[in-house]
Parts: sequence; C-alpha cells; structure tokens
Amino acid sequence: MSSDKNPAWEAEYDTVRDLLSQTFMRLRFPLRLERDFRARMHQRAVNTLREYYWLLYLFSMGTVAAIYLQYTVRGQWIGAMEDLYLLLAMGGGCALLMIALTVLGKFPACDRWFYGYTAGIAVLLLIILTIFPAFLRDEVLRQRS
Repeated sequence: MSSDKNPAWEAEYDTVRDLLSQTFMRLRFPLRLERDFRARMHQRAVNTLREYYWLLYLFSMGTVAAIYLQYTVRGQWIGAMEDLYLLLAMGGGCALLMIALTVLGKFPACDRWFYGYTAGIAVLLLIILTIFPAFLRDEVLRQRS
C-alpha cells in the first residue's frame, strides 16, 4: 500500500479545509431572520405551556408515583407515616412548582424570562424527585444534617 492520497480526495479535503478555515459567518442567516426565528420559537414555547399545562401536571404526578413506589415497594419500608410524609412532600412540592410554572406562564409580562424560570423550576423538581427521597431514606445522610 502506498502512502499517497487519492488526488480526488485531496481536492475535497482542500475544499472542506478552505470552507472551515473561513469564518462561519457565511453559514449564518442574517441577524434579523435569527431574531425573528428566536422570537417566534420563544412565543411558540410559551403558547405550548399555556395550552398543555395539564399534561405537565399528569406527567409530574406520574413521576412522583413511580419514584414513591420505587422507594417504598422495592426498598425497605420505614413506616406508614414516614412513607405518607414522603409521598405528600414529593407530591406537594411538585404540585406547587407546577402551579408556579403555569401561573408564571399565564402572565404575558413574564414571557421575557420564560426560559429562566422554566429552568429554575426544572432544577427544583429534579431536587425534589431525586435528592429528597434519598435524603429521607439514607440513615448516613440523615445523621450528618
């Protein structure tokens, strides 16, 4: 086998290298089109939240039920009242965050910060659904606090 490269491939590599060595500004749309597209997608996300907020409630309550069953049926039972407290804390926390999300989504004045408060609520939901049950179950974590 020779170490020489195929000239046809070499020409294609040169073309790609020339394109990539230049700035990517040629591959971008005009700024006005990008702004319009971003605004349109932002409005579409807000409208989707306003229209399908009830699906978020169903999904979050299903997630709470699945995680609760995983911790109570597959794991060790720590007692009926503690398990009830776990379910109420997880379900109540998720319900409150979902209510906050839909209330913020209903106000047009909050549309500007849609991605910010959606990300913040998503992080809090992850904390409630993952860290909180483990914290209640793990004796080592409970003793350190």
